[in-house]
Amino acid sequence: MGVRLNSDRRRLEVAQRILAKGVQVVVIASDHINHIVLTPEQIWEASAPGLEIVSRVGVGDAMIGGMAFVLAKGGAIDEAIRLGMAASIAVARKVENRIESRQEVSNSLIGYS
Repeated sequence: MGVRLNSDRRRLEVAQRILAKGVQVVVIASDHINHIVLTPEQIWEASAPGLEIVSRVGVGDAMIGGMAFVLAKGGAIDEAIRLGMAASIAVARKVENRIESRQEVSNSLIGYS
């Protein structure tokens, strides 16, 4: 987009420009488990304050993957954000940046709303 994404304000500006081009969902994923999700109608901030992060590697990818899984099946955006966050949390809780099972993601849903 021709700009440095060196502040939250800049990231949101660019996300809005992407939405203006017709994209339906923009995700600003962060390795700090503080993700921003934008649609033409709404903006969500998804975070896990107080989470003890073991590794930051792959948490943004897990967020995107969880969301894509739900959206590809026709699920709602809030459901997609919830599963994306659960996947992100599951990855952050361990040294290896992979999810071993659905149960691991389900366990991460506990306490997150």
